[in-house]
Amino acid sequence: MKRFNQETESVLVNIKKAEITPNNEKKSKNLLDANPTIFAYKEHLFRDTVEATFTYKDTGGKFNGKSLIEGLNIVGTEDVEIVLEDLKKSKPENGKDTGRSLKLNLNVNQVKPLITNTRTQDAVLTLVPQEFIRNELESSLVKIRYDGRIDQHVKKILKENLKSSVKDENIQETSNNYNFIGNRQKPLYILKWLAKKSFSNKDGKFGDTAGYVCYQTSDSKGLKFNFKSIDSLFSQDAKAKFIYNETSETQNNEKKITKFFPNNDLTANKKLRMGAYHTKLIVFDPFNCKFDEIIQKADDTKKGITLAAKNLPKLNEKFTEVPTRTTYVLKDTGTLPTGEVDEQLELSDKEIFESEKILNQAIRRYNQFSFLSCEIEIGLDLSLHVGDTVEIDSKSLNQLSDGTPDKMTGGKYLIVSLTHTFVSKNVVTRLGLVRDSSGREPQKNGMVT
Repeated sequence: MKRFNQETESVLVNIKKAEITPNNEKKSKNLLDANPTIFAYKEHLFRDTVEATFTYKDTGGKFNGKSLIEGLNIVGTEDVEIVLEDLKKSKPENGKDTGRSLKLNLNVNQVKPLITNTRTQDAVLTLVPQEFIRNELESSLVKIRYDGRIDQHVKKILKENLKSSVKDENIQETSNNYNFIGNRQKPLYILKWLAKKSFSNKDGKFGDTAGYVCYQTSDSKGLKFNFKSIDSLFSQDAKAKFIYNETSETQNNEKKITKFFPNNDLTANKKLRMGAYHTKLIVFDPFNCKFDEIIQKADDTKKGITLAAKNLPKLNEKFTEVPTRTTYVLKDTGTLPTGEVDEQLELSDKEIFESEKILNQAIRRYNQFSFLSCEIEIGLDLSLHVGDTVEIDSKSLNQLSDGTPDKMTGGKYLIVSLTHTFVSKNVVTRLGLVRDSSGREPQKNGMVT
């Protein structure tokens, strides 16, 4: 198998396997024969699935004597298997090799020629998991009634509707039940919809926080779906530490940031409009014609949530003394009670979704999600995935030359987007990082030079 990049030995990543199986043939063909120029693999916390793009410059003759598209009649949905390996080696642990790899079983979703002349054809294949395409099938629509815990619904939809393999450790248990009928909705939509209605007592307090995220990642065993609460993601220990400075030196096992793009997603009027810090919920119960108004401030509930850093942002009180978003909801009292007829009659005055405890709490947490954000570029690291947390340090712009870290932008971040890009002379990982809070204690001996 030839290397992805034959121009330089400095490229540390090898595409160990890249094969495509045409729809009208059973035997797979080597995609590397198409002379790839760029391969990119992407994960995102708020997108349905992973995605990859395979860009190549085809000189023809390698696929049944013709180009890739013509010779194999590539039209879309073809099976593609790709194995990526990080060739960076470190000391073995317990006698095991620590080389990292990703196994990707994907399908062609789009075939897009870029430049075609009489000698070459530049084109790009957009690759997606089978679940992304299966989501469009009539047989995959969510039609039946579901009773019980939300995490059990998620597992069932992934297995039965999307035909996906599921591991229990990737689906975090929810603390609340929810009964619903699928109404022929697409499964990936239903999974996102259920995430907004989910709550876990593990890293938060009922009534103070809510909200899950459903996303897909990959590892050496293949692709996997994850369903986890926002608070549990922020509560994780950092998987890696990175430093951005003006020298090539690092310390305390930190890794070097080659490019750093700080950002601040707290656009005040937009965050207030979306209800990130002060909300009002107006609830009407048609069962007893009762009307309720629930007002909550983020500061009143911060003890019941798990933050990435020390404090939520402190806004000017003249703008936060009143609610900035009002949500109206009609209670579902007596709707879809669980059990036999007698049990359903007993539950006819109960709610299936406690909107006062979950609805606005989830709205606030989703909108607090990216108070601070940045993008960093590092050397290729296949061990990182969206949903992991990392720590970053950059030098504070104080008047002292003591290497004090920036306490505002430094600290723990959640990976919300990830792209591994393999170009002929450059192999990098780009991370989109977010956090919901600011402030941190400086790292011990963590001077930034």
